[in-house]
Amino acid sequence: MPPSRNVDRENPINVQETIRRISQLKHEKRWKEADRLKTILLQHHSVQIFCRKDGTIGWARVKEHDLLPTKTIAWSLVDKIDESCSAIPSSNDVPLIIATVNVPHYRSRLAKTLDCLPSPPKGDGTRFHPIQCVDMLRLVDCPSLGVNRIVFEGWRQLLLPTIMDIFEQTLSSDGESIVFVAEDDVRLSFQSAGRIREICTNVFQSHPTLQILSLGHRHAPKKPSRRQRRRAKRVQSDTCQRNQVETNGDTREAPGCQYSLLNHLNSGGGIHGATLLAIRYPNGVAALLDVLEEIPFGKRSHFDQFLFHSTQHDIEIALSDPPLAGWAEVEETLTSVGSGYRREGGGRFGYYPDYDLDRGINWIRRNIYSK
Repeated sequence: MPPSRNVDRENPINVQETIRRISQLKHEKRWKEADRLKTILLQHHSVQIFCRKDGTIGWARVKEHDLLPTKTIAWSLVDKIDESCSAIPSSNDVPLIIATVNVPHYRSRLAKTLDCLPSPPKGDGTRFHPIQCVDMLRLVDCPSLGVNRIVFEGWRQLLLPTIMDIFEQTLSSDGESIVFVAEDDVRLSFQSAGRIREICTNVFQSHPTLQILSLGHRHAPKKPSRRQRRRAKRVQSDTCQRNQVETNGDTREAPGCQYSLLNHLNSGGGIHGATLLAIRYPNGVAALLDVLEEIPFGKRSHFDQFLFHSTQHDIEIALSDPPLAGWAEVEETLTSVGSGYRREGGGRFGYYPDYDLDRGINWIRRNIYSK
């Protein structure tokens, strides 16, 4: 499709070349780069790009008041949580759903995980039981999905519909409304399942709009550039110098210098891993399934990155800080991971949380803003 000569009279060559570049990127399935250029055209040239069903690209001039707002993600601390509103007896065991794959190395990983999920030494003695294993899509059966979409499609096609069927038939009369979904390499802290459920129940009941709680995640291991490292070091140094406390001739850092998950996220950092999720049932499960169904195929990507960092959904999510679940060291993964977390020879290192819940937990809420 030839671009119009009247798209932007002040800089027509730039806009025309950008439209051609978007068409080329979409042909090469480089969706993120194409979306970035579309955003530039919309914000700086008032040109909106749309894709036709036959694969060609169209455009239209839009007025300033017709421009769609740009969505951004911000993170904030969840307000105070009422710790006395849990109505579920802590003596009841907690059902758990584990997502796995029917291939040999995943089966071996699952067997080790099942051996590590007996009743923990601390707490009220409750455990995750019964455990329902759900086989996800196999990459060998669905090569067209690729490693970036295989987990996304597994949640959409198999896991969430199975959860709806299981809990519709077995939902107890005691008001149980949380579904715990884990990966097959999950490793839990030394707390009982009943204590973890009690904490999640308090959060859900104190904040009715929250739909998903992430209990197993970690800072994204993406290595910053040299410029980003120098800038972060300079900012950290300036901040700590302003907050130094003089004590008998010695200096120590003030509490403001301590690094937290909230600081990491609001400074542009990312997180990865959906090792253990607590999902409100049925509203949270239904909302997540509806969102996954609505996303165009070309924009479906890593499930955890979509869940935490995508602006294409507004499901309210909160992250526990520190996380209550980790993962075992594994020898094989679908995709490579960043430096510092990659296991020599392949796979990834394990992460084992060891945190006393009595010390308190911070919850970080994901917020979507339009500007």
